[in-house]
This record gives sequence, C-alpha cells and structure tokens, in this order.
Amino acid sequence: RIYFRHEERNRLLDENRRLKLELSAGLMRPKNIVGNCGAMQKVYSCIAKYSSNQNPIFIRGEAGTGKELAARADPAGIFRVVNCAALPDYALISEIFGYEKQSPTKFSKRGLFEDSQSGTVFFDEVAEMSLPAQRMLSDYIRTGTFRRINGKTDITARVRVICASSADIEKMLSDGTFDRALYEQIAPQSIHIPALRDRKSDILLLAEHFLEKYNAIYKKNIKRISSPAGNMLIIYPWKNNVRELENMVERLIVTTQSPVIGPKAVSRAFGSSFSASEDTPLPSLAPQSLPQAVEEMEERMLREALQSYHTTRRIGEALGIDQSTVSKKLKKYGLTPHR
Repeated sequence: RIYFRHEERNRLLDENRRLKLELSAGLMRPKNIVGNCGAMQKVYSCIAKYSSNQNPIFIRGEAGTGKELAARADPAGIFRVVNCAALPDYALISEIFGYEKQSPTKFSKRGLFEDSQSGTVFFDEVAEMSLPAQRMLSDYIRTGTFRRINGKTDITARVRVICASSADIEKMLSDGTFDRALYEQIAPQSIHIPALRDRKSDILLLAEHFLEKYNAIYKKNIKRISSPAGNMLIIYPWKNNVRELENMVERLIVTTQSPVIGPKAVSRAFGSSFSASEDTPLPSLAPQSLPQAVEEMEERMLREALQSYHTTRRIGEALGIDQSTVSKKLKKYGLTPHR
C-alpha cells in the first residue's frame, strides 16, 4: 500500500511538471499538437519561423507521426489535402490542375489550385506522385501559374504548397525517382516530425489527451491511467507512432469498465504484440514484482535515452526530468553519460 501511495505521489509530481512545461511552451506550441519534449519544441520553432512567408514547406517523418497536424498548425484560409498515394496519375493531375472540355458533351473542371486561392494545399506522401506530376507541381511553385489539362491559358493562383513524405527521399533522388528541382524548392523549409519512440516523455501527455477525447466521444468517465499502466505505454515500441497510441487508447476506453485503466487492461489490449516484441519484453506484472518491474522500465528508458541524447542535459529534456535527477538515476543503474 505504501508503494502504491509513493507511485501516485510520483504521478502527481510528473503531472505537475508536465503542466509547467506546457505553460512554458504554450506561447510556441500550436493548439492542435500535443507534446513538450525537446524534439517537438524544434518542430514548433520551425512552424513559427516558416509561418512568416508563403514559401513551400516539406514535412518529413515516419507514418503515423502527425505530419498533417503539423501542416494544419498554421492555417491560412482554405486547407485542402491531396492524398498522392490514393489516386492514379491522370486523376491526380486533373484533381490538382483541373481540365478543359474536349467536346460539347463534356464539362470543364476547376482544380484544387483554382479553388484554394489564398489557402493551402497539402500534398500527403508527395513521393508517390509520378515524375511528370512532380514536374508540373515544380513548375507551379516556380512560376505561380499553371494550365489545366488540355488548356491553353495560363492561370495564376496564390496557394501555399506543403508537401509531406515518409519515404527515403535522398535514395529516390539518387535513383532518379524524385524530381530534383521539386526537392530543391521544398527542402529549404523542412520540418522533421520525430518518431514516438524518440519522444517518450510525451507518451503519457498524449495518452491523457486521447483519454479525454474518447471519453467525450464514447460518453465514458474513465478518470486516469494508473502509473504501472502508464509505464507499460512508455516502454512499448510504438512502431506505428502516435496513430497507434491513439488507436490503443480508444480501444482501452471502449473495453474498460472501471474508472482507472490499469496494467491488466493494457496487457489485454496489447495482446501478443507486446510479449512477442524482441526489443521490449514485458516485465512480470505480478504484484510482488511490481517495484522491480518499474525499475526495469526506468533503466530501459534511461539506456534508450542515453543512446539517443548522450548528455544528462539532453536526456533530462527528453524525459522531462531535471539534470540532477538524471545523474542520480544513471549512477543508480551504473550508466555513464558521454562527455
């Protein structure tokens, strides 16, 4: 019982620290994005910096990291999304640029650029566009004008272009499968969205955000996620990033009947995916081994943070704890920071 009180006290302290971080970052963090870690602060800084002009933006990151959310963070008028992987080439080009009728029985069609004046068009997975389509997009960025398919008249449009991709663009450039001119136009204003495994200190903040969201949607009243359950969420590898975490919390909201989401509920929701993970084996959840399990989780997080961030200052920023606490915990587990 004493241990659980200690755990809840630590949880309240963690929540207090997160609230302070959120307040300190509030002036910079867009309202539609959740996260306070150092990597996300860099994202917010780029969003704020690039909002001062209308030049193209290139958002990169793994699938599920929230690239569209970043694109929507600084809306200017209409916001249209083009899923470049969902449409065949001709349909994609006509959707963007429109087309002119070729016979009396057919109609002309305006494209997204014409219908998004003074707005933004977001090209999701731009690397899925064919090279001819990429070159047409590049020509528009260069001149601010385009022609409809079969058209003979230049049309001027004032549209902010934001591209996003999870592909290895450098390899595609080397292979000749991505247009270099387009890359050189969009690359100067690049934003990298970190994978969830590189922003572990944001996992509980995100989980609580989704808890509130799906409580409202499903009219539930689940109060919180317990500390042991939260630790399980933190050490899970999240290969599909924030999207996977959101789906997990939604599943927990739907299936949990008690006011607190505990480790058993999380374990059931993970199913075999957690225990089968070679990278992150799940410690025993037996009550008598809970302190040991928490220590194993803590040590694993510190080892991962040490590999990624190297110094106590950067580790503290990533995990949301102060530098002196990092030093004490590294010493506790016999870990040595880089000098």
